[in-house]
Amino acid sequence: MAVRTANFIDDKAIRAALAEGAKSISAASAAEIVRKAGLGEGLSPEEVAVLLNVEDKELIGEIYKTAIAVKRQIYGNRLVLFAPLYVSDFCINRCIYCGYGAGHKFKRRRLTMDEIRNETKVLLEMGHKRIAMEAG
Repeated sequence: MAVRTANFIDDKAIRAALAEGAKSISAASAAEIVRKAGLGEGLSPEEVAVLLNVEDKELIGEIYKTAIAVKRQIYGNRLVLFAPLYVSDFCINRCIYCGYGAGHKFKRRRLTMDEIRNETKVLLEMGHKRIAMEAG
């Protein structure tokens, strides 16, 4: 099985959506996006970009209120945890808080597909139902 190593996150598209979201934001369009989000139908990257650019405190409050309502609709009034599955410690960032940062010098490694499969089985056998795949 071939492992895809190309970037799957399109940085240019994300930056373009954020820039467009900043330009096209209006109280009416942002309020409509918040209303749609409240239906739990999901949002497009462009819609998320608009909400990330909201500066009006009242509208930000509506975003938080809607997010809490959607979270409660999906998970109820409980805290949901994810078990981390670290698949790689290669990173190009230099975050101060992280031990995987590019500035730290140590031997880097990526798990093979077999190792990922085995680690996932172990986590499932431990009773975990939600796994967050982590990479540097």
